[in-house]
Amino acid sequence: MKGYFSGIIPESEVRQDFRIGHDGRVGEWLGHGYPNQSVMLEEVRFHSIETPLLAIFSYPSAPYPSQTSDPAKLAASRAAETSREEAQIAIFREQPHAKVIVIPNATHYIFLSREEEVISQISDFVNSLPAER
Repeated sequence: MKGYFSGIIPESEVRQDFRIGHDGRVGEWLGHGYPNQSVMLEEVRFHSIETPLLAIFSYPSAPYPSQTSDPAKLAASRAAETSREEAQIAIFREQPHAKVIVIPNATHYIFLSREEEVISQISDFVNSLPAER
C-alpha cells in the first residue's frame, strides 16, 4: 500500500470494509455500497443533499505502478476513467450546498498522496461553516 498509494490506509477503513476474524485476520468483503455509488445511481435519498458537502476528487489521477505500459490499453483505460470521473464531478457540482475540490495527479487515496492539501481544504471548509446556535 505504501508504494502503490503513497501511504498506509487507516485501519478503520479496513475494519469498515472487511469482516475481521477473532485472530485479527482480514476476512471477506462486507459488500456495502459507497456514497459516490449512491449519488451516481441517483438513489432518492442522495439525489439532493441538503447539508454542506465537501467533495474532493483527484482528476486526472496519478498513474499507478501496476498500470499497463501498452499505449493503446493505457489510452483506453484513461478514456474510460476520464468519462467516469467527469460524470461524478458533474453530479456533485449539481448539489446545492456542495464545495467541489479537484486536485490533479493524486492517487485514489488522495488523503495519503496529497495530505497537506487535503487537510487544508477540509480545514477551510469546516471554518466556512456557520457556527451552531
